[in-house]
Amino acid sequence: MILKKKQHYVWRQYLRNWSFVDDRIFFIYKSSGEVKATNLDRVAQKRFFYEVDSFTEEQESVLTKLIEQWSNDLSKETNLRLVNIFLTYSKVKRVSDILRIAGKGTRLDIVKKNTLEDLHAVFEKFGDKLISINVLSDISFFLEPAERLKALIYICVQYTRTNQMHSKAVNGLSLFEYFPESALKLIAITFSVTLGSNLALLHKLRITYIKNISNTDFITTDQPIINTKTNFNELLETTELLEFYYPVKPNIAILISTSNADELVELEISLDSEINSYNSLLIKANPDFIFARKKETLFELKNNFSSKQ
Repeated sequence: MILKKKQHYVWRQYLRNWSFVDDRIFFIYKSSGEVKATNLDRVAQKRFFYEVDSFTEEQESVLTKLIEQWSNDLSKETNLRLVNIFLTYSKVKRVSDILRIAGKGTRLDIVKKNTLEDLHAVFEKFGDKLISINVLSDISFFLEPAERLKALIYICVQYTRTNQMHSKAVNGLSLFEYFPESALKLIAITFSVTLGSNLALLHKLRITYIKNISNTDFITTDQPIINTKTNFNELLETTELLEFYYPVKPNIAILISTSNADELVELEISLDSEINSYNSLLIKANPDFIFARKKETLFELKNNFSSKQ
């Protein structure tokens, strides 16, 4: 095994839907405001973003009990397995330190750096069908229980895994000052499994397939999924309302909302102004990266920003 240094908090395969030649993608980075192009390997990632920490035995016990309490009957078994995987490094390191095992450094470092990254790779596979949709019938898997569950867990994990959501959790959740910072990433995953399970198994959902036939593309960002019912200045704010918006490709997006009946709906949009409204939803979330298939789309966005200042 090798160390996975560049760890993406937005799935690279998803971003590939906006790329052009040789896996390059146009983007605006918030700090510079410049329109640039680079390889997918260099965006929406940080060096060892998913690195895990070492915990004390007391911290391990408390963390396990908290997640067990927050989980429900639908997610508890899965979440406790995730806790055990997450704590592998901490437990092995403690035993290795006691036994003074020689040559443990490299192997332990791989566990430390790769464990969460590997878990996210598993959840990313749950989204294979979703990011490949082209017509309304392609989302019929939302009516199949097993596929519906995987897709909704995928959606929820992608919603919470980002750098933006992690930063807000670090700054806004004082409870977790008791734990090393990487615990927040485990909390995000287990919360996502619980939310996704609830949506899949306990709620009726309207899945709206949005077909963009306008002259303006959907953009995406490094916070690619948003709850349109959330205050964008308080992404961690508790709300009982939910409507996930997810641009899947420059010409396709989906909305997932609770409903009185399970239904698949197609919405065709031909007006640029309506697409701009959806794009604005992502921009209001204040992302670090904005991505587009064409650089002209980003220049237009940049000009619109300038004109409003």
